[in-house]
Amino acid sequence: MKKTYGFLYCCIMLLLAACSKDRPVVPVLPTDGISIQGLDLSDTLERRAEILRDQVTIIGLKALSKSVVASGVDVTFGVDTSKMESYRAKYGNATVLPSTAFYFYKPDCRIPAGSTVSDSAKLNLVKQTSLNPYTTYVLPVTIRSVNGREEGIAPGQVLYLVIKTGKSRFNLTVVSFSSETLPGNGVSNVVDGLPNSYWSSSLGLDMPQYFTVDFGTATPFSAISYQYPIRNVLIGAYPTQIKIELSTDGTTWTDKGTFNQANPPAQAVQIIPVSNTTARYMRFTVLAAQPVFGSRQGVFISDLTLVP
Repeated sequence: MKKTYGFLYCCIMLLLAACSKDRPVVPVLPTDGISIQGLDLSDTLERRAEILRDQVTIIGLKALSKSVVASGVDVTFGVDTSKMESYRAKYGNATVLPSTAFYFYKPDCRIPAGSTVSDSAKLNLVKQTSLNPYTTYVLPVTIRSVNGREEGIAPGQVLYLVIKTGKSRFNLTVVSFSSETLPGNGVSNVVDGLPNSYWSSSLGLDMPQYFTVDFGTATPFSAISYQYPIRNVLIGAYPTQIKIELSTDGTTWTDKGTFNQANPPAQAVQIIPVSNTTARYMRFTVLAAQPVFGSRQGVFISDLTLVP
């Protein structure tokens, strides 16, 4: 009988050993060994939201390991709105981004063996027309799990996605301008919010070309946003140098500076920072632009708005 028990015991131990060999070994990482890439530089990531039309805006997120991982590490991002209290204590009042305005298209990413950086997780901003104009929304993003483990993971790791909506263009009016191209590309297009319309100065006229916008009331803002509407930069007509002047009464003007623009622009949306200021009128002057097809003077601009 004792021999039988001994034999059964050996069989059970061998079976357990075999099962343990089949089970994948999950690396045990220190709780502070995985972080959100870029968090060492800033705990905020700012994006502008266009509120006059719905479009998918993709925000990429990556995980970072303090050291090279021996085997692949799976990281899952999530949202933790309880962190809003910490954001408000540090940066001031803000509104939580509504759950209807975003979704994690791809919350998971993986740090491959032999690397320290993951591929991109993807968070999509959607339904921007449901957002209020001229509002700062915040979405606290955290690391939810590492290799399926949730407790004690990445303590204190919070990246605040700051989504700023501009002043509604329905309150903006162009009150003066240098030239326009009619029909089709009048100066009013610069504030109409339509994706396929834009202002074109009269082709062949030398720079500078300008337009003046009335915001309707004295408005605080920190930057000006506009778009270069043509996908093919080889066409030209994008501004390379812009002068911004502001006024509270439309008579006395303050020069906010001359701003060199990307040549060629790497993306359609361009931001001109003017520091925190308040104004009712803005004179937007294009001092220089890339010639149309390299020969004719002209400039194309659309989707002008203010960034809070």
